[in-house]
Amino acid sequence: MSFLVSYLTVFLASGLTAFVEAMQRAKASIGQRLVGRGVFVVMAVVVLAFTVHYIRLSGDYVNYFNYLSFINANRAFDLDRFLYAYELGFSAWSYLVAKLWSGNVHLMVVVVTLVPIVFYFLYFKYKSVYPLVSLTIYVAHFHWWLGFVLVRQMYAVCFLLVALHFLSRSRWVLYLLFIGVAALFHNSVLFFLVLPLWLKYEPSFKWQNILIFLSFVVGKIGLTGIVSSLLPFLNRGGEYERYLNESVGLNILSYLEMYVVFLLLSRRRSQIETSEYKLGLSLSALALIVCGFFIDLALASRLAMYFNFYVYLIVFPLWLKSQSVRTRWVSVLVMSAYLFVFLFRFIIVTIPNYAI
Repeated sequence: MSFLVSYLTVFLASGLTAFVEAMQRAKASIGQRLVGRGVFVVMAVVVLAFTVHYIRLSGDYVNYFNYLSFINANRAFDLDRFLYAYELGFSAWSYLVAKLWSGNVHLMVVVVTLVPIVFYFLYFKYKSVYPLVSLTIYVAHFHWWLGFVLVRQMYAVCFLLVALHFLSRSRWVLYLLFIGVAALFHNSVLFFLVLPLWLKYEPSFKWQNILIFLSFVVGKIGLTGIVSSLLPFLNRGGEYERYLNESVGLNILSYLEMYVVFLLLSRRRSQIETSEYKLGLSLSALALIVCGFFIDLALASRLAMYFNFYVYLIVFPLWLKSQSVRTRWVSVLVMSAYLFVFLFRFIIVTIPNYAI
């Protein structure tokens, strides 16, 4: 119960500050900007403190604690021993943390977990037109997974955000370089190698909707069976098949939410000409197609987090800022109510299945 109350309190506090931020005039005074920065720092510290306080609730806390304990007990960096569970990038970073904070394994877990969260907050402050709105959506929509549980994916998202920054400026080599670095922390990010091709041959809005519908139909009626039939031919196929049978795919309501965001962003495609907005709109369409294909697999929910992180936290605030004051007021209220219900249900229904 204390976790539920604390989580909702943090969300409501950040939501209130986000509402005030979104209602400000386009040209805020120097004093207002300074206050906004101070409020953002305070809320970021509150979220970090909340994470540290409840970090042991994560079902993966024990796994990372044991892994860092193993590294701490084996001081020489041995790839064959350290790569038995995790990717090279995460293993190397864990080894470095263990060298710096030798002996206190809990502190190691805290440091490994907080570093990407701090990066997220700095990224919101640098890239988002409404940093507090981004922070609020992050708390409600992403923080449990990309703040408590999926630590390797958290680092992959950090490098993915840097890669997308370069992609929005057509710096393809640097984009591919940072995708490669992200894959050293979690190889699922390699799906983003298709993004440049999608941007080059992106279909019209009409055809995007057709592809979204077809991918959803294929995903619901047959893709799981196709993947299952291929697993016996793979190494560790039995383990993958067991994971597939036990996994939970992307919730239909979450998929519908992604589609609503896609439609909202599409309505402003001709008014907002920034490279970030265009990239986010393309990402939104591609996310629906890819996640539609894999909708009954756990992979879809993981990929949705990758795609939606940039779309929801950077591009949606751009859409919000482009609206009239009245529309912004209504949008923030509707978004806050939805996120509150989403978070409440998530804490009650989903988190107990992934907590200790």
